[in-house]
Amino acid sequence: MKMFPGCRLISLTKGLTLLGLLSVFPACGPSKEMEPNDSYQQATTIKPGGKASGTIGSAKDQDWYRIDAKGGAVMTVKIGGIRDMDFVLSFFDKDRRELKRVDETTVGGDEQALDLGISAGVYYLLVSNKNESANNPGQVYELQTKLEGASGREAEPNDTALTEQIVEAGGLVKGHYWPAKQLLSEDPEAAEEDWYSIEVSKPGLFLLNIDASEVPKVDAILEVYDTNGYKLKELDAGGIGEGESLRNFGVRGPGKFSLRLRSKYKNTGNPDVPYDLLTELLPYQGATEFEPNDQRADATPLGLDSIAGTI
Repeated sequence: MKMFPGCRLISLTKGLTLLGLLSVFPACGPSKEMEPNDSYQQATTIKPGGKASGTIGSAKDQDWYRIDAKGGAVMTVKIGGIRDMDFVLSFFDKDRRELKRVDETTVGGDEQALDLGISAGVYYLLVSNKNESANNPGQVYELQTKLEGASGREAEPNDTALTEQIVEAGGLVKGHYWPAKQLLSEDPEAAEEDWYSIEVSKPGLFLLNIDASEVPKVDAILEVYDTNGYKLKELDAGGIGEGESLRNFGVRGPGKFSLRLRSKYKNTGNPDVPYDLLTELLPYQGATEFEPNDQRADATPLGLDSIAGTI
């Protein structure tokens, strides 16, 4: 009989009217790790949004899992901690290019990867352990995945200007200051960053408003860059657990502008409470100065009899 991943056989003996024939039915549950799965070629398949269980046979054991995604979504992956193991979670695309790596806890701790952006295709998850003295081959861990709609959500990886996520002006994006460390950066001390870009397609002058909501434990910093990577503005008015807000910031179209959102302090994040990033783009009416206007080329145009500004 053909079996499906995560299914077991339940045998039911019928009554004498069926002459004692044995009928078998599949009963499906979480996928069980199929050893060997120490490489992507041998990866155990998990249904998108499903669960899997496995064991770490030795300190250097690696468990690979394969996910065949049907369409665009945002995925959360969690693994429950077990004795002796210091888990590391890694997320790969179909070409085995590592997109995200999470290692936020120590021995016995849970790990979770949030806001992983996926589209139709193949992805891989790798469960590994970095505690060289680990010895717990008998205890089972559980790996859980969850899929949610991609609309209005952060889609990792968006940790650099090269991988920034395009957002529509006037929209809302929910994301997380998580993980706290950016483990795939060339800088071993690099903290997590979230990059977004806004396209201003029409020519003219516009005012950009941005709100980043408050998140407990996080002191947020919001930055704005032009298309050449030049920093135009940095906001750090709020403290820990407070948001940041930018009002009436002048931008010239057409053009692309990048937003960088990060935690001020290293190793601080919050996987439980998301941030809301709200943007708004309004036509410039000429009643106020057009910031930034610190250089002659950026001079505010005078279209009215009077104009308000600040020094």
